[in-house]
Amino acid sequence: MAMSLLVFILLFVLCFIIYKYEPRTIFLGLVMILVAIQSVVMFLIFNFNNLALIMGIILGILFLIIPVVLTIGFLSKHRKLFKCLIISLFVGIIISLLLYLNEINVIEILQLPLITWGIGYFVCGICLGILVVNSYLLSALMNLFSKEKPSVDYLIVLGAGLNKEKVTPLLAKRIDKAIQVYKEAPDLILIMSGGQGDDEMIPEGLAMANYAISQGVPKNHIIIEDQSVNTYENILFSSQHFASEDASFAIISTMYHLFRAELIAKKLGLKSVSYGAESGKKWVFNANAFIREFFAYLYMQLKWVVLFSILYTLLYSLLHYAVLMNAFPLPL
Repeated sequence: MAMSLLVFILLFVLCFIIYKYEPRTIFLGLVMILVAIQSVVMFLIFNFNNLALIMGIILGILFLIIPVVLTIGFLSKHRKLFKCLIISLFVGIIISLLLYLNEINVIEILQLPLITWGIGYFVCGICLGILVVNSYLLSALMNLFSKEKPSVDYLIVLGAGLNKEKVTPLLAKRIDKAIQVYKEAPDLILIMSGGQGDDEMIPEGLAMANYAISQGVPKNHIIIEDQSVNTYENILFSSQHFASEDASFAIISTMYHLFRAELIAKKLGLKSVSYGAESGKKWVFNANAFIREFFAYLYMQLKWVVLFSILYTLLYSLLHYAVLMNAFPLPL
């Protein structure tokens, strides 16, 4: 009981420290999940069984339903991929029926060492993936909704594509959010960041500046950054326009994009806060966009993803071998 309470206190303190001093990390969400799980354990230890059951069910539903909703939103925007998954499922059912009709002992096949290794490896990998997705989402929400916004010198508005020479509705909402913040502190300088794509008639930064000026922002309070082609360059090139190295700034982008932008600022060694703009789109669009952002985050952390995958494969293989050798009473 004492040990469990100590673990809960340590996790809670660690969560507070991360949130207070550097919340721009996926570990914030991970520690929060561990705190919630440990809370259920504490309720069980202190015989609050009904409360533990209710909280456990809620956590379980949230833990599973979020990835399901995100996956549905993603597949609805990628119908070819959805069709491939349906075809794969259909082929799997046909193969299973053929095995059954030919009186092949499916149970014996599933008990083969290589098959049991593959099934367990896949299931554990899915569970770890769900944990990472939830940790990323929770960290993004905490950074988005629960941070105090100190005064800053600059607002970096991230580009999001054009319709010929005009900003898209999605990009307009980002600029509108920047204008809203600017009106509360008229000394701010807005940096409109975005280069010119192959299908764009003018740089995004210029179109964004034109829109802001049309909404009443003085031209001398706008800086145009028109060389960047991705979020990393957005922040890097915009920071080069700062009047001093210790200048403070806020990033403005759509909510689903904001956390990765803050992680990039952290990677560049820049302190930042952020303001999220709504997308104005349906939940399907936001779910699809979040999944894309999550995969972009994994790519940004590619070397760690590869290292973790190697370690996971080695550890799982060792555990699987130990179970087969009856070193641990865990049926796989």
